[in-house]
Amino acid sequence: MSHYDRESDIAALNLKGFDGSKLFGEDHDWGLILRDRETQEVVGVELWCASDRLPAELLLALPEPVW
Repeated sequence: MSHYDRESDIAALNLKGFDGSKLFGEDHDWGLILRDRETQEVVGVELWCASDRLPAELLLALPEPVW
């Protein structure tokens, strides 16, 4: 599930096809692109310093992560 961790300022946006057991991440200076290991499709994005990159309204709409 998509979420925003306010303490670490990281937003995780999970797309259709997201399955945590089949992912690999591509590092970028702004975060990660998450791809399905089998199909190579983008299934998620992790944005670091999310409060500098995304509108506050979006961050407020995202739930806290459940660990």
